Amino acid sequence: MKLRTYLTRCVAIIVFAGVSHETAIASLVVQRQNVTKVYVRNDCREVVDLTLEYRPVGETRFRTTKYVFSPGENGYLVNTDNLYIYITAKSRDSAKEWRRKQVNVGEDPGKHTHRLTCS
Repeated sequence: MKLRTYLTRCVAIIVFAGVSHETAIASLVVQRQNVTKVYVRNDCREVVDLTLEYRPVGETRFRTTKYVFSPGENGYLVNTDNLYIYITAKSRDSAKEWRRKQVNVGEDPGKHTHRLTCS
C-alpha cells in the first residue's frame, strides 16, 4: 500500500510540474515587452491591395500576407516583435504603387499605424 501511495504522489507531482512549466512559458510569451501591434490606414480615395512581410512573434522566418483596404479604412494586421516590417501596395483605380518599403515599427513597441496616402 505504501508503494502505491508513493507512486501516485510522484505521478501527481510530475503532472503538476508539467502544467506549471507550460503555464510559465505561456505567461512569458504574453508578457513580452517588445511586441508591436501593426495597423494600416488607407488615406487614399481608392481601394488598395497591400502585401505585408513580417516576422511573427517568437519566430525567425518572415511571413507574407496580403490584404485589401477600402478608402479610409484603418485595420489591424499583425503582431510582431521584430524591428522592421516590409510593405508593398498598389491602388486598384489609378495604378498608384508603393514600392517595397522597410518600416521601422520597433522603436516604440506597442502600436504602430502605417498610413498610405495617394498625394
